[in-house]
Amino acid sequence: MNFDKARIFVEGELEHVERSGNLHRHNTDVDRLSPLFLHRLFGQKIHSIEVEPFCLSLAFKDGDIIRILSDDGPYECGQIYDRAGHLTVF
Repeated sequence: MNFDKARIFVEGELEHVERSGNLHRHNTDVDRLSPLFLHRLFGQKIHSIEVEPFCLSLAFKDGDIIRILSDDGPYECGQIYDRAGHLTVF
């Protein structure tokens, strides 16, 4: 996902909760690929960010939520780059 001032690379699972409450779970495993429903979020502003153990939630102004999931395994689940190029691995 690319934002004006940051980029997020997700290598694990993510969930898209639509404002209607419908849940779409996405995975990067080749055997479990599913369609992405993120096109509605293009141009939307992030309203709030919530951090929980193994979950980063991005809430958008229209009510949709993206949850980026992590785990306690041996591999990273993604990276976040800020505008200055600083890297956060999760």
